[in-house]
Amino acid sequence: MGRNLIVREPPVSDQLHPLIFAGIGALLVVFVLSAVAAFATSGYADYLLVVVAGFFVVAMTIPWLLWRVWRRYSGERLKSEPLREWSAGECDTWQCRLSAREAAVQTLLPIAAVSFGLTAIAIVMLLVEHNAV
Repeated sequence: MGRNLIVREPPVSDQLHPLIFAGIGALLVVFVLSAVAAFATSGYADYLLVVVAGFFVVAMTIPWLLWRVWRRYSGERLKSEPLREWSAGECDTWQCRLSAREAAVQTLLPIAAVSFGLTAIAIVMLLVEHNAV
C-alpha cells in the first residue's frame, strides 16, 4: 500500500446553518398565507387573521433581531460555510450529536408539516366553498 489513508473526523458545529433559519421563515410565510386563504371571510375573522399574522411576524422578528445584534457586537464572525459542507458534518446539540442533515430535517419537519397541512386544508375549504367538490 503506497497510499496513507488519513481518517478525518467530520466537522462539528453547534449551530444550524443560516439557510435553515431562512427555510423556517419561508415556511412561516406559507403558514400565514394559508391561514389567510382558508379563513378569510367578512366580519371579525379578517381582524383576527391580521392579529394572528402580526403575532407570527413579531414572534419571528424578535429572535432574528437579537441574533443580528449578537452577531454584530459579540466579536465573533460566522463563517460563510456553504450548506453542502455544513450538511456533511455533524451538529452538536445539548442532548446528543447528530449528523447535520438529520438536525436540519428534525428542525424543519414540524413547521413544514403544519404549513403544508394548513395549505391542504385551505385548498379543500376553497374547493368546497366554490362547490368544486
